[in-house]
Amino acid sequence: MDYRMELEEYKIINTAHKNVCDWIDKTVDASWRSLAAEGFTSREVVQTLHSNVSQTNDEITENTSQTYIKTLKIAGKSTDPRE
Repeated sequence: MDYRMELEEYKIINTAHKNVCDWIDKTVDASWRSLAAEGFTSREVVQTLHSNVSQTNDEITENTSQTYIKTLKIAGKSTDPRE
């Protein structure tokens, strides 16, 4: 009787993993997927994509700063912080 519970639990977990893998396959472009070729499980794929593709905090800060400065210039505002 105990093996039936374990089997049902395995089926639930396996189905969840399969659904995540299917979602990744459907939504992640093949060129992006190639950046995570060393990932075998869904967790490894997501972690590898995160480490290979995500911007660093410094890059995010720099991009945000440049966008803000560009917006100020377009609006005709000064970019000098002392003003």
